Amino acid sequence: PTGEYTRLWCPELAKLSNKYLHMPWKAPENMLLAAGVELGVVYPHRIVVDLAAERAMGVEAVLCARRANQRSNDKSGYDLIQLPGGDTTRLFTKQDFRID
Repeated sequence: PTGEYTRLWCPELAKLSNKYLHMPWKAPENMLLAAGVELGVVYPHRIVVDLAAERAMGVEAVLCARRANQRSNDKSGYDLIQLPGGDTTRLFTKQDFRID
């Protein structure tokens, strides 16, 4: 909550208020200027802009990989892994990643 850790390891953001310390891209331009932060120069631009779209692409990539490896899924869409010694076990798989 104090920002101490972030200020230690990201000193380029040290002068930002706690409100914007973890999201400098939302800070007003005058606050960035006062803190000496120039996005894209002193500190990188935000990597993920549309989190929902990126998540959807990630989920689809996981599902694509799982569809290509059906032998590693049981009939309910759970993961199957082979243990050392040859036994197979079923792992919990988050609903979003199960194959219907």
